[in-house]
Amino acid sequence: MQQTKRDVIVVGGGVIGVSVAYYAASQGASVLLIDRGRIGHGSSYGNAGLLAPVTVNHFPVPESFLRVAISP
Repeated sequence: MQQTKRDVIVVGGGVIGVSVAYYAASQGASVLLIDRGRIGHGSSYGNAGLLAPVTVNHFPVPESFLRVAISP
């Protein structure tokens, strides 16, 4: 097995993990992003990628948010 050294290892491919990995890489770090499933398809998918501590509405899928946001 070939070993590769990384500067940063991020566990979790949600909105926070992907953001950390992106900004670390943009600063020149060698980054490994690990998630047990598809990137962005865990809790971040269920909350439509929103981060708002004052929001109490939970959206089961991103499409739910679109229906609420577009409704008059």
